[in-house]
This record gives sequence, structure tokens and C-alpha cells, in this order.
Amino acid sequence: MQTLFELYYKLEMNERESYLMDLIQILPVQRRRHGTFNEEAESRGQCTMSSTVLDGQGNLTRVCKKTSMEIFDIQPQKITTLVKRKQAGCVTFEDKRGGFKHFKYTLQVRQILKDHINTFPREESHYNRTESEKEYLSSDHNVNRLFESHKIKHSGTTVTYKFYRRVLLKDFPNVSFTKPRVETCKTCDSLNIESKCTDVTVAKQANIQLELHHRQVENVSKAVTTDSGNSTSPGSDTCTVTIGRKKFFLLPKLTHTSMYYSRQLSCYKFGIHVSDTADRIMCVWHEGQSGRGENQMATCLLQALITGHLNTYKRKLCVWSDNCAGQLKNRMLLFLYICLVATGKFDTIDHKFSISRHSFSAADREYAIIEKRVRVSKS
Repeated sequence: MQTLFELYYKLEMNERESYLMDLIQILPVQRRRHGTFNEEAESRGQCTMSSTVLDGQGNLTRVCKKTSMEIFDIQPQKITTLVKRKQAGCVTFEDKRGGFKHFKYTLQVRQILKDHINTFPREESHYNRTESEKEYLSSDHNVNRLFESHKIKHSGTTVTYKFYRRVLLKDFPNVSFTKPRVETCKTCDSLNIESKCTDVTVAKQANIQLELHHRQVENVSKAVTTDSGNSTSPGSDTCTVTIGRKKFFLLPKLTHTSMYYSRQLSCYKFGIHVSDTADRIMCVWHEGQSGRGENQMATCLLQALITGHLNTYKRKLCVWSDNCAGQLKNRMLLFLYICLVATGKFDTIDHKFSISRHSFSAADREYAIIEKRVRVSKS
């Protein structure tokens, strides 16, 4: 049995199945069982299958089906398939799996769909918090409207909605219908428009300025990372913090009609991220307590120092923030820094500003915690 097993699996796929077909004999039914049929032609069993194996002398020896399956380690379905092939008159086995596949729609039809999708204008996502190759169709469109437009243009088409949608998702993975709601940089917007100008000179100059602008953004991002890394290194005498204020949010978060027409309470938040210890300090207040001007921003930073939440033994302070002049780039913060140096809290304080509309910082990540909590709460 071991010899038969080894010889069988040394053969190729088609040779193995042909070898098994030679060992199977199709015989007429010798004793038919009585069933629900009246004529013999109506019976399901029209033949008898006999399994044989070679003995040591090259003669065929009849064995039961189970023994044949155990010798060659095969399943009943394989024997059923071979019997059907032999009944159909096949002498050798030929594997019909694989090979050329017939597609319902040709490559030419697929190209017509791609050309139709390309006729719709798309906007590039040239600015975001992360680099992206996404493109956005008009929010007035959707897959069904594109498909209906294709049927009108090609009235005799047999393309289904399912195939049209598959082409859109597979061949245009970066195309979407929903444009992200983010704050864009006016410099990026203006230069991006000029770069598409028909005047080659203007477009070339705009591309150069846009490239320089993006390099400045990258340099600022690297500087923030460098300062944060240096402050965490052993022996560093500089404490790096990132401060920022996010837009206000309204409370309470209720969905009934009365709240829609009622005035809600505006709440403000000011975040401080300490790079040394990765601590997060969040100051939250509502409009009934105070406003959101330069005094409030300086007060939040001073309160963090007084209460000990921003407690450091280091003598140098490095502050990173966005370029908002009304709240973080004003004289009140300068007065606070002068006071901290005069009282001996710090020896030097450096306040560095990121490029406008490219100021996604560590403090901004903390705002997501509050925003997520506000979305799931209704009180």
C-alpha cells in the first residue's frame, strides 16, 4: 500500500487522475434494488462501479471503495468525478480548471466607463493636516447619478449599476464625493489656482512659490519635533510646551426642535501640551465666566504655572503656538513672560509661531477627546 501511495503522488495532476480512471471499472447493474420507479430507465443507478488496485505481480485486484480511498488518500467526491468522466467516454483525465476566463464586459467597455467618469471635474486636496492624494467630485453627484448620466449618453449600453460602481471603486480609489471640511491655507489656495493658469510663466512661478511654501511648513514641523525631542533628552534645561485654543462648542447637545431655535451656551477651551512629561492640561470655561481674548489666554498659562500643573525645574521655556495675533501673539503674553523672568521662574522664554493654517500641533490632538465626548453626550 505504501508503494502504491508513493508512486501515485509522484505523478503529475492529470496523470494521477488518469491512473485512477484506469483502476475504475464501469459494469452493468447485476442486481437492482426495488424503488419508486416503474421502468429500469427511471432508476438513478444505471451502472456499478468497481475499484481495483495493482498487486505485486501487475495484476488488477478488486477492492472495496473505502480501501481504494485509504490507499490513495482521496475523497469520495474525486471518485464520483472520475466515474462521471468515464461514463462520458473520456479515456484520460484533463483538468479544466483555470485557463482563459470569459468576461461579461470587455476591456473596451471598461475604458468607456473610465472615460465617462473622467469627464466630471474633480478638485484636488492640495492641503490637509496630512499629505493626501484624494480628489473630490461635486457633492451634488453620487454613484447613481453618474450611472444614470452614462445610460443617457450611451443609450444602448448593457452595463449594470453594480459593474459601474465596481469600476469607480477599483480604478478610482482616491475619488470621493464628500469634500473634507478643514481650514485651508489662503497661500496654498491662491498659488494652487495660479499654478493651473494657461500662462506658462505665471504657472511656473506659482509652482516654485508653492514648493517654497511647503518647504517652510516642513521646516517648521521639523523644528517642533526637534524642540520636543531635545526637551525630553537627559540633561536638557529647556521645557517645551505647545499651546492653542480651539473654536468654541455649544452646550447642551440636544436634538429636539425647541433647542434648535433656542440660544445655547458657548464654551471655550485652551490646551497646553507639555512635551517633557507628555502631560495634557485643558482649561475649559463658558461665556458666563469670561471671554476668549488675550487676557484669558495669558491667564490660562499663568494658572497652569500657579496651580503646579505645569511644574518644571528647568530654567528655559520654549512655547509653540499658532499665528493667531488676537489671542496668542499679543502684548499680554509678552507681559506675562516678562513677569515670569523677572520673578525668577525662568531665565529665558522663547515663543515660536508656526505658519498660518499649517499649525496642527500636539495640543490639537487633545481637543479630539472633548469633541468626542460632546458628540456622545446630550447633557
